[in-house]
Amino acid sequence: MSTYQFETLEPVDLYVENGSGSVTVTADDTAETTVEITGRHADETVVRQDGRQISVIAPKLRSGFLGGDSKLDMTIKVPTDSTLAVKTGSANVTATGSYRGGQVKSGSGDVRVQYAGGAIAVSTGSGDVEIGTSGASTVVKTGSGDLNIGESHDDVQMSTGSGDLVIRTAHRGKLTAKGASGDVQIGVPAGVPVWTDVSTVSGEIRSGLEGAGEPEEGADHLEVRAKTVSGDIVLTQV
Repeated sequence: MSTYQFETLEPVDLYVENGSGSVTVTADDTAETTVEITGRHADETVVRQDGRQISVIAPKLRSGFLGGDSKLDMTIKVPTDSTLAVKTGSANVTATGSYRGGQVKSGSGDVRVQYAGGAIAVSTGSGDVEIGTSGASTVVKTGSGDLNIGESHDDVQMSTGSGDLVIRTAHRGKLTAKGASGDVQIGVPAGVPVWTDVSTVSGEIRSGLEGAGEPEEGADHLEVRAKTVSGDIVLTQV
């Protein structure tokens, strides 16, 4: 195992590349950034600090990221409100704590982010994506996985080929959901006005929302655009 420590008195900009294995990041009240890497090629990983940026870059072969028995497990702790930029091949990404925002791209890994206070974009080829709370503009894409957001407080764009699209509680903003064979489920708090433009080719559309009338100036409201081919679209009161 290789271990690194950096003094970081303020939030950092974390950049990570890892082909296979895992990336686990924790944002906490700390004045240090720590990086622990386990795996056969852990000591070949480039780890450095450049101002407020912390870079953790796995070694590559000419054919791309290392594979087979070359999986690397990265465990990283950063200050709260840091930004997150992660690129993986098949490695799963888990980020707990609060982040100012960021971007995660994966070929086939699952991605889980606890809280994003700033804009965030997540894309994966075939993995699932779960975001606990999104506080700003959010874009989430996957080829065949499920997309799940616990709470959204701003605009959200979601798209998937065959997975489900779920926002358990949407407080405000423009919501766009596009799917093929999965279901779309959106929960709306009572009293929040909702404008909808939803359609499905062979699925069902169900709504349990109560009319809230026109929103007052400056009040929370939602614009929901959802399209799917064979999935159901369900709007529920929460």
